[in-house]
Amino acid sequence: MTRITAALLRRLGANCEGVEDFKEVFPKGAEITLENCLLAAGHHLNIDWFARRYLKPQALEAYKQVKTPALEAYYKVVASASEAYSKAIVQVDYQQATAWADYKKTQATALEDYYKATAQALYEVVGKE
Repeated sequence: MTRITAALLRRLGANCEGVEDFKEVFPKGAEITLENCLLAAGHHLNIDWFARRYLKPQALEAYKQVKTPALEAYYKVVASASEAYSKAIVQVDYQQATAWADYKKTQATALEDYYKATAQALYEVVGKE
């Protein structure tokens, strides 16, 4: 099974901040398991960056296919929230502030869902090797 380490991330070209973020979550490195992928997603570690640099072309294509529906769902939710916000800004300031807060909350929730889906996608492609 693949073990991700700070040294591997450096070899792949990770920046110092990314390596430090990884080490905070996984001080001894980590195997690619569903639990670890979800933990990485929960800490907003950049799973897409890792997938693009680590996976071989065929596995990367499979990863992209698995995560595409989640990305499309994220864009759809954010577009809907953005449209609602755009309509609300025409109204009074209070409504604008409320709409902005609703937009940010919806965006954050959708982004969390997307992060979890990318974690699942990486696990589906690599973790079951």
